[in-house]
Amino acid sequence: NPQVIDKIVNVWEDLRIAHEEGTMTYPFSVRESVNVIKHLNAFPDDGIEDAVDNVIAFDRLDRGLSKHLGGVFSGHGIRISTKGQTFNRKFGDGRVSTPKTRASSPKHGKTDPDNKPHV
Repeated sequence: NPQVIDKIVNVWEDLRIAHEEGTMTYPFSVRESVNVIKHLNAFPDDGIEDAVDNVIAFDRLDRGLSKHLGGVFSGHGIRISTKGQTFNRKFGDGRVSTPKTRASSPKHGKTDPDNKPHV
């Protein structure tokens, strides 16, 4: 979708400017914006917010950076999670999104009563 690509380009331009002005120490790169687009191509039902959250998840651990990112992205109409905050993403039919996994229950590794090396 060209409008989505334009929106991502504009956000990353603002992130670049923020870095040049010194308001952000991390220089977000084109690689990260491309990863957002790749995510959207691979998972088109996720939407732009989930794609961005997937790419910047680690960066949100820094409270100050997370707040700044939230401001930049919201300025372009993209709502992202900030540290300690999660959103209940909803599908168009009202169902709440759940993590994408094929497991029907939590995974549990093999039990080794002798505690032998597994190498």
